[in-house]
Amino acid sequence: MSSLPKCALAHDRHYRNQILTILALGLCLSFASPSRALSPNYVKNFTLKNGVYVSTPGWQKSIAALGFRTTLGPRQTAVVTFQRRITGMKKPSGNVKVWRAWSGSIGGNPNNYDGQPYYGWFFNYPEYVDGQTSTLRRVFPQWYVDTIFDGNWHTEERTIKFPTAVGRSDGRYTVRVDGRVALDALNWKVNDASSPAWPNYFVIQVDPSNWTPAGSPVVEVRNTVTIKIVL
Repeated sequence: MSSLPKCALAHDRHYRNQILTILALGLCLSFASPSRALSPNYVKNFTLKNGVYVSTPGWQKSIAALGFRTTLGPRQTAVVTFQRRITGMKKPSGNVKVWRAWSGSIGGNPNNYDGQPYYGWFFNYPEYVDGQTSTLRRVFPQWYVDTIFDGNWHTEERTIKFPTAVGRSDGRYTVRVDGRVALDALNWKVNDASSPAWPNYFVIQVDPSNWTPAGSPVVEVRNTVTIKIVL
C-alpha cells in the first residue's frame, strides 16, 4: 500500500495521464506532418546539381536509379512523392522499368516494378511471385506512358499499402501523376511462400534493360523526395 495521501496519488495519476496524452499526440502529429526531403541510400548514374539529380552521360547503356531504404512490412502504408522529368526518350521501344520496390539489397527478389517488359504493355508487376502469373499484372493506361515521357516535369505519387501477411492479396497500390489516378490496384500482392521477403528499397529509376535508347536522353529527379508513413 502506498503511504502517499489520496490527493497526492490522484495528482500523480493526473500528471502521468497528461504525459501519456502529450506523447500520443506527438506520435499522431509525427505521422500527420509532412515528411522532410530524403537523401537516397543508393545512387546509380546520377549527379546532384543545384537541387536536382541529373543522369550522367551514357546512363542509358545501364540504368539511372535513386534508391531509398525503408523498414516497412505487413499492414503498413507509405506514400512516396517525387518530381521527375524524362527528356529525349518519348517512346520506349523495348524493356524499360521506371519504378521498383526491391527486397533485400538492390537487385534482390521478389521485386515489384512499374514498366514495360518485352510484350509491349506497361504495367505494375511482382516478379518471382506465384510463378509470375499474368493475373498479377495491372496495366497502366496509355496516357500515363505518354505523360511521363513527354519531357516535362511531373509530380508522381505512389501509395503503397502492404498486404497483411506473406502471400496475401489484400494490399493496395495507387499511382497518381499530377494528382490524376493512373493506377489503383486492389487485391495487390508483393510476395509468396517461395519469395517471402518484404520490399525494403523504393527505387526511382529508368532502366532500359535490353536496348539502348538513341540520342542523349536525360533523366532528372528533384531532391525533394519524401516518404510518408501513414497509420
